[in-house]
Amino acid sequence: MRLFRSDELLGIARETLEFVLEASEETHPNEYMGFLRADDARKL
Repeated sequence: MRLFRSDELLGIARETLEFVLEASEETHPNEYMGFLRADDARKL
Protein backbone atom coordinates (compact mmCIF):
# COMPACT_ATOMS: atom_id res chain seq x y z
CA MET A 1 0.00 0.00 0.00
CA ARG A 2 1.42 3.37 -1.03
CA LEU A 3 1.21 6.22 1.45
CA PHE A 4 -0.60 8.73 -0.78
CA ARG A 5 -3.00 7.46 -3.40
CA SER A 6 -5.38 10.12 -4.70
CA ASP A 7 -8.12 7.60 -5.46
CA GLU A 8 -8.30 6.69 -1.75
CA LEU A 9 -8.37 10.22 -0.29
CA LEU A 10 -11.90 11.07 0.83
CA GLY A 11 -11.32 14.38 2.52
CA ILE A 12 -9.41 16.64 4.86
CA ALA A 13 -10.60 17.47 8.37
CA ARG A 14 -12.11 20.95 8.77
CA GLU A 15 -9.64 21.76 11.56
CA THR A 16 -6.75 20.87 9.27
CA LEU A 17 -8.00 23.18 6.53
CA GLU A 18 -8.55 26.01 9.02
CA PHE A 19 -4.98 25.56 10.29
CA VAL A 20 -3.56 25.63 6.75
CA LEU A 21 -5.53 28.76 5.87
CA GLU A 22 -4.39 30.57 9.03
CA ALA A 23 -0.77 29.52 8.56
CA SER A 24 -0.71 30.56 4.91
CA GLU A 25 -2.29 33.92 5.75
CA GLU A 26 0.33 34.61 8.42
CA THR A 27 3.33 33.55 6.32
CA HIS A 28 2.16 34.78 2.91
CA PRO A 29 -0.38 37.58 3.50
CA ASN A 30 -0.23 38.74 -0.13
CA GLU A 31 -0.95 35.29 -1.51
CA TYR A 32 -4.02 33.14 -1.34
CA MET A 33 -4.83 29.48 -0.95
CA GLY A 34 -7.43 27.92 -3.19
CA PHE A 35 -10.54 26.72 -1.43
CA LEU A 36 -11.72 23.15 -1.74
CA ARG A 37 -15.32 22.10 -1.94
CA ALA A 38 -16.69 21.33 1.53
CA ASP A 39 -18.95 18.31 1.87
CA ASP A 40 -19.98 16.62 5.08
CA ALA A 41 -17.87 13.46 5.29
CA ARG A 42 -20.86 11.48 6.54
CA LYS A 43 -22.47 11.97 3.12
CA LEU A 44 -19.55 10.41 1.22
